[in-house]
Amino acid sequence: MGGKVQPRRVLHIFDVPEVLPSGMPIAIFNQVSQQIELGHAVYTVNYWPKGGAHQTLSGFLALVPGTPSIVRSMRALLKEVRALSENVDDIYIHGLWTRSALCALFLPRLIRAKIRHAPHGALDNAALQFGYLKKRVTWYVAQKWALERAGAVIATSRREMEGIQKHLPQANTQLIPLQLPNIAAVPNPNGPRKRLLYFGRIHPIKGIAAILNAWKALHADMPDWDLALIGPQEEPWSSQFRKMAEDLDLPRVTFQQEVMPNERLLVLATANLVLAPSLTENFGLVIAEALALGRTVIASKQTGWHEQPRLILFSNQIEFQKAILSEAHRQSQDSENARAIL
Repeated sequence: MGGKVQPRRVLHIFDVPEVLPSGMPIAIFNQVSQQIELGHAVYTVNYWPKGGAHQTLSGFLALVPGTPSIVRSMRALLKEVRALSENVDDIYIHGLWTRSALCALFLPRLIRAKIRHAPHGALDNAALQFGYLKKRVTWYVAQKWALERAGAVIATSRREMEGIQKHLPQANTQLIPLQLPNIAAVPNPNGPRKRLLYFGRIHPIKGIAAILNAWKALHADMPDWDLALIGPQEEPWSSQFRKMAEDLDLPRVTFQQEVMPNERLLVLATANLVLAPSLTENFGLVIAEALALGRTVIASKQTGWHEQPRLILFSNQIEFQKAILSEAHRQSQDSENARAIL
């Protein structure tokens, strides 16, 4: 029998919008929920400079109002964190390149709690190409120093752990895989229209251009299918991809804003086929959730996943399009056969 877990007081620091249906916020929410189930006392500080104070996804605690001034916002954040950290054992800082992440520069001098820093895929080579100059400057001026002095740098997948160790060979890197809640498979929607779904950030790193180009080539051969792209509409990318869809004259395409976190599985369940053509993935939470729901997923090999039932991997645009068309025709034929039997 395992020993009883000693309750600890844990503080999580991050800055994300109030509603974000994928990626880092959901990973944080799952981790916080697990810690609470284990009997730990958990506090959160969510700093979101673009929209002022927001309730955290966990709904547990603190809000720090945003301000355009970096100096004033850092002071406000550190004041809030320092007040809470006097009574905690562990501090988790989530993400890189943000004001909340950079507060790790000052925390070791202010507190005694053990600091654990989770980059959440921010050190992946593909992710580093976006905002490259800004990230390189921040890395050498501040971020690298903060990570090297953290009590631990947390990876959520073996692939991420290997990437962290390349950038920080001396850091204490720990692997803490994401844990999914219990998800029961549900039947595929069987209506007259079928749904091709992308679910995640509207950002180039997620392969949105590949989806739109594939739909341009395939929509005429998939008349009973619609394409939906659902997720945070990040600018300027959202406007650029909407314009791309217009320029390509794509029919039956919808861009939808993010949904509430407790609705994400309901939205995934509306899909007949899920697309995940990301240039890189730290973990691929949507892939895991879609497979658990019983959906077929077509994903790029850059996501780090391996072939398994209902998961189709591709290496290039041609393979991507062939996989979509083949699976769509298979599902359409299955539906016709089922209706014929009835």
